[in-house]
Amino acid sequence: MSSDQQQIPPGVLDDLCRWIHTYRVARHIINIPAEQRTNVILVMFAVEYAHWFYIDYYCEDDDDLHICNIRDFSRQIFQHCPFLRDYVHELDEHLVKWREYKLSVPTYGAVLIDPSYEHVLLVQGFHRRESWGFPKGKVQENESPFKCAIREVLEEVGFDIKDRASEDQYLEREHNGQLVRLYMVKQVPLDTKFAPKTKNEIKEMRWFPIADLPNHRRDTASQMKLNINPKAFFMVIPFIKDIRRWVNQEHSMSTSSNGDSDNANDKNHYHHYHQQHYQQYQQQSSRRRTATYHGQTYSINLQQNLFGVDPQAPPF
Repeated sequence: MSSDQQQIPPGVLDDLCRWIHTYRVARHIINIPAEQRTNVILVMFAVEYAHWFYIDYYCEDDDDLHICNIRDFSRQIFQHCPFLRDYVHELDEHLVKWREYKLSVPTYGAVLIDPSYEHVLLVQGFHRRESWGFPKGKVQENESPFKCAIREVLEEVGFDIKDRASEDQYLEREHNGQLVRLYMVKQVPLDTKFAPKTKNEIKEMRWFPIADLPNHRRDTASQMKLNINPKAFFMVIPFIKDIRRWVNQEHSMSTSSNGDSDNANDKNHYHHYHQQHYQQYQQQSSRRRTATYHGQTYSINLQQNLFGVDPQAPPF
């Protein structure tokens, strides 16, 4: 650290190191091959949780404590913990490997749609500046994708989707080797009182008009309507066209059936993204998606620039 003022007090480091040493870190790891599970990488997941705990509780209660980034925090922890000191000189390398592992862990969440099918709920992370995304998070060991989505949405916005979502209605994409699956949840009232269950994770929750969200990162029309840089929706853009198709279809079904679109025949009309085999984190492959519409299936090979326009997808 550059100054004594930025040093975490020894007593606090003692508490955090004891917490890390006893933390059941393996509970939070999944889809990492056994031969690649080095002890230091596993410990880094515990260090990350300790970092959040330090910011959420220690720093909030003591204005004299310095909020540091994960790299500076990890270095102090590694220097202070006896069982980690031997790895301090390779910390940067371990951080790189750990971040690569993190990207291999699938994330699950939900797309919350209001009764009019005109708005979608987006969240803004506490430490992610101006970026907007869907409520979602990483799966835990022995946790099913659906249960992960239920847990993450409940933690991030305080809304229980258990009885509203269906396990076979979801959108799914793969980005940089990481699987992202979002379950579709409709008929969520606009006046729902959302409230995060976790501390300092979600900064803001907001309903956005689906029609105004950007199709790509240079969508000036969207920027004029929302007064937000389209790049702030970089985690949303890959799903926008598919959400609009799903909404258009669901709304049409609802209208044709006098508002009763929750019957058993829904399963024959949903916008379903089939799960692909999970790719290991270093494998270089193009992202693919398979969509099913009324029994007709087509595949789209996404080779466009990151979050750019998909010229092969049919217009909404």
